[in-house]
Amino acid sequence: MHQGVRVSPTAPKSLFMIEYLKKNKRIVLIILVIAFIELSGYGILASLSRLLNAL
Repeated sequence: MHQGVRVSPTAPKSLFMIEYLKKNKRIVLIILVIAFIELSGYGILASLSRLLNAL
């Protein structure tokens, strides 16, 4: 029996992720900016920990 070509469920997900990121560049950019701010120590989490330490 001859079957048509179809994408298997075991296909690499990286290709799907790349397509997803291309469609949602703005969302990814916002997430990266927020992550950078948090890691630099000026984010909401760092501010909350400073506030709790000051109490």
